[in-house]
Amino acid sequence: MMRSNVRVYQKKLVKRRRKKALIISIGGLVLLSVIIGGLSWLTHIEIFRISSIQIEGTERLSEETVQTMVEEKISGRYLAMFLKSNSLIYPKRSILSALDDMPLIKERKVKRDGLRGLSISLTERKEYARFCQGGQGFAEIDQCFSIDENGFIFDPISPLRSDISLIYKDETITEDPLGMNILPAEQFDRLQSF
Repeated sequence: MMRSNVRVYQKKLVKRRRKKALIISIGGLVLLSVIIGGLSWLTHIEIFRISSIQIEGTERLSEETVQTMVEEKISGRYLAMFLKSNSLIYPKRSILSALDDMPLIKERKVKRDGLRGLSISLTERKEYARFCQGGQGFAEIDQCFSIDENGFIFDPISPLRSDISLIYKDETITEDPLGMNILPAEQFDRLQSF
């Protein structure tokens, strides 16, 4: 008789524990949903939405190009819930990476400007010389690029420009050299001191 009472008691205890675990699980899910929903709602509050983008330091690069790229990066959502245009969680790394992909930009800084703005400060590369490619003589040049003091090729330019006196030429390169160095840094430095 005692054994049957113990079994009944154990079954009731197991049922209570399952019920308690189920209630805690459901409560935890509800609480987690409320927290996530609240955070999502916070990203939609107008006071935290980026409404202005200030861009400084563009000369050759168009401000519109940078503005469009940044607007593209802050459009959309994280996990279909959190707005990327929220100034507290905007995709800074993604913007910096996209700026790094623009060969004309030497240095860049992105920071929040208050609660509703972004400030982007750029330093463009300065043209040191010209790198041209094409046929045998200078009359047969196909295209030219600006290069900086380190030999980094960063901007296509007209082969007809005559304001730069130092020109490097190569007939062998057939691929687009934009974003490449014409020589390794040490070799380019030695060539400069020639």
